[in-house]
Amino acid sequence: FDTAEHLRAWLDSDEHAAWLERAEPHVIGPMHTSFVTGLETWFTLPGQRATAPPPYKMALLTWITIFPLITAIVAATGSLLEELPLAVRLGITTALAVPLMTWVVMPRVTRLLRGWLYPEHRPHTPT
Repeated sequence: FDTAEHLRAWLDSDEHAAWLERAEPHVIGPMHTSFVTGLETWFTLPGQRATAPPPYKMALLTWITIFPLITAIVAATGSLLEELPLAVRLGITTALAVPLMTWVVMPRVTRLLRGWLYPEHRPHTPT
């Protein structure tokens, strides 16, 4: 949706309610809705709902992983692509980096750093 208002209008619409009603028989367990902007899916652990860690952690981890990945791609393809225009080189680099980040790097890094991204919230017990 291009605006929050358009999203809200859809969510409150009769058509949306009708689609949810049609989907209900095909769902195992209770239906739930989550809203993600895109990057949150990089930080979703297998078998869990898409819950985003704090934005500063997502930004830091994205930079920490994408910088060496792009550096490696540029180092590996540099001599092959050096004659191409900059925009084409960047297009090829990002065409390699985005799928690698989405399906290879971030799933592994998210699992590896899940304790930092999603610290367990222990209930406070008075002493």
